[in-house]
Amino acid sequence: MSKEPSEVMDLEDRDPKTLSQHLQVTWEDVIGEPNSIRSPECAWTHIWCITPCLRVWKISCAAARNFIIALTHAVIIPCTSGCGYFWSEIKVKTQAISGTTEEKKDDVLLI
Repeated sequence: MSKEPSEVMDLEDRDPKTLSQHLQVTWEDVIGEPNSIRSPECAWTHIWCITPCLRVWKISCAAARNFIIALTHAVIIPCTSGCGYFWSEIKVKTQAISGTTEEKKDDVLLI
């Protein structure tokens, strides 16, 4: 079941009849960087080494993040809502005190 030599595709010359000369691009034009612009090697190290490590860290911490969110919704939010309701019911009244002392105080806070 071998193919004839005329049927085998040449991987180097993909347009043997030169039908698409206006579409000829190189690897650097599409995927890599053109020759006129070069980034330092540390940029590629960051992209190919650091970024996958950060992605693994994000995936690993997803379970802990979900646990903390569930704990917050189950415990902390109801407690703070209850405290907020409790403190919202406190009434503070201010009034002037008239006394027999010689010092006159304008306003005093009474709870």
